Amino acid sequence: MEQGAEHRGSDLLALGISPVTQDLACLEEIFNRIGFRFQAARSYREALRVLCAHRMPIIICNDWLPDGNWKDILSLLAPLSEPYQLIVMTGTADERLAAEVRAMSAFDVLPKPLRAEEIVSLVGRVWRSWREADRVAPLPEAAIAAA
Repeated sequence: MEQGAEHRGSDLLALGISPVTQDLACLEEIFNRIGFRFQAARSYREALRVLCAHRMPIIICNDWLPDGNWKDILSLLAPLSEPYQLIVMTGTADERLAAEVRAMSAFDVLPKPLRAEEIVSLVGRVWRSWREADRVAPLPEAAIAAA
């Protein structure tokens, strides 16, 4: 069985939101490698369409969008009862942004340039936090190791 296949179609979905084509391509490659189905959106409006149609437990959003920003995405997610985590991707990470992200109940900041090991580490932390709260099944460790 393919690594992560027992979750495919249910838990392992990720959404990347960025107007930057290279960011989305990089995220797609990494998430596919660890067994996630990946959806891409280039704007708040596209993300809204995806989120209305699919449950996305992991969302990585650029800090700015052509028609909004990460705070707009977070406000969309706030009323949902399903577990989700928003990770804010930025090329200008600083302690103030990281503190604001956490204070507003987003998960963490992901600095650019994107690195596979950082993304995989964040995904593992998200899954462990959910597993500790009995919200999801454990993420296959083999899938994380394969990345």
